[in-house]
Amino acid sequence: MSSFVVVQFEPTENDRGGISIIKETWLTPLKREAFWPPHKDQDKFKNCLLSGEKIDEDSWSLFPVSRIFYTTGKLIFYDFKCPINDAC
Repeated sequence: MSSFVVVQFEPTENDRGGISIIKETWLTPLKREAFWPPHKDQDKFKNCLLSGEKIDEDSWSLFPVSRIFYTTGKLIFYDFKCPINDAC
């Protein structure tokens, strides 16, 4: 079973950092950096995440990881819709 991890990325001079779910295999061996796919579209990223797309070091970016929150073998996606006149 493939594992997923929730990580916090450190801010860099070109990026604000943030929290995301990634494949455990996207982490480097020391788990201090992670590869990030070049997909800008959320659906393409989701497909990449679920399909287990292999890292392409020529096109994927490497970002520093400041914290790993947890590891899980299962992902559940929710499509959140704001019920009050799209106020969200």
